[in-house]
Amino acid sequence: MSEIEIQWPNTVTADFINDVHRIATDIAATGEPTGFGKDPRKDDVRMWGGQMMAKVKLGDAILCAGYLDGVMQGFAVVTKARRALNEHSAELGRIMTHPSSRGLGLAGAMVDAIVERVQAHSVETIILHIRGNNQGGIAFFETRGFTVCGRIPDVIEVGDDRFDEVIMYMQFPAAPEVRRHGSDPGTEQGTARRAGLVTYSR
Repeated sequence: MSEIEIQWPNTVTADFINDVHRIATDIAATGEPTGFGKDPRKDDVRMWGGQMMAKVKLGDAILCAGYLDGVMQGFAVVTKARRALNEHSAELGRIMTHPSSRGLGLAGAMVDAIVERVQAHSVETIILHIRGNNQGGIAFFETRGFTVCGRIPDVIEVGDDRFDEVIMYMQFPAAPEVRRHGSDPGTEQGTARRAGLVTYSR
């Protein structure tokens, strides 16, 4: 059985960039999307890494690296919202595992570690967006505790092809002082009384 290790990088190193580029390139070769294009360039990966690390240092992101037997074979990014309305929510962005590491438990270990870590950062809700034809990915996230909460038809563009965008979430217990109103229209926090117009307190 392969040994899995999870790390939380906070600096950009040449090894990290090389590993991300290798993983993205090999995934792209299978035809799967990576966010780096069909032929990932190392310069683009390096720029992305610098941007992510800047957010990590500001406390606006968490970067997860997954290792199998000492070799980095996966990575994921969580971006913590800093908007006035959503400072206790976060979005799980890229989560990638090398094709050769599929089925060995790495992706599950990464997601479980991320869930534990974001809760320690006072995150109440974690959200992710996934392509509607990625049925395996949707099923995988459901096994980790995520729930499908919405779908935007045919909004993801891949050349001339269009795919649904599926929104999933996981919610955690909030602090005792937090009041959750859901969609209750009877609260003072918010909704304009005029039909068709919605405003939010900031």
